[in-house]
Amino acid sequence: MTIQYLNHSSFLIKAKKNGNQITKIVIDPFNDDIGIKFKPTKADIVLVSNMHPDHNNVAGIKGLEQSDLKLDDLKVNGDKPFIIKTPGEFEVDGIMIKGIQSFHDNQQGQIRGPNTIYTITAEGLTICHLGDLGHKLTEEQEEKIGNVDVLMVPVGGTYTIGPETATEVISQIEPGYVIPMHFKTAKHSGTYSELKTLDDFLKELGEEPSFKEDEFTPSVSTNEQTKVVLLNPQYK
Repeated sequence: MTIQYLNHSSFLIKAKKNGNQITKIVIDPFNDDIGIKFKPTKADIVLVSNMHPDHNNVAGIKGLEQSDLKLDDLKVNGDKPFIIKTPGEFEVDGIMIKGIQSFHDNQQGQIRGPNTIYTITAEGLTICHLGDLGHKLTEEQEEKIGNVDVLMVPVGGTYTIGPETATEVISQIEPGYVIPMHFKTAKHSGTYSELKTLDDFLKELGEEPSFKEDEFTPSVSTNEQTKVVLLNPQYK
């Protein structure tokens, strides 16, 4: 399995299915409004954590149109990538995906609506993408997430949890590795320029990155302490 950070909250995961065949999973494709262009991308599975434009640009996925988001999850398959945009349990190409209900704010979704946390289990590893999480996890959510090898956590605040709450959520999950996302960069424009930076998060966490690379190949973690992985964005 390999993980690439496309930018913002978007990732490309390549996981083996039968034999050496590869399933490509894209999470949260973004639109150009953030100030960064999402390039046309191939995928077998697309995960959408919430219906805001910086997370649901499925038109950036080859073979899909924005109107495909209106279809039921199970109907978007065959020649098209398989879209998952709701909580539930799914098996696609032998890969187990769980969507867990959460909220985009700390007011039970009254401000920004719902958010779906995803866990992806393949090759003996579990990856967790928190989407636009806006609050600490409940005990029920912690239980549903379970043991996590790699955690993708928003850290920029404003629209999601910020550095302080992100650090608390990491302590709740205790993953082997954590990859920060949804933070301010020099390219973010408009209201996205109000996000906290990666340095703000690292200062709050009090940990130096253990890895900084273009592509991360995780393994089952035996770390006593969570290690920070910084991935160079592929779309700049």
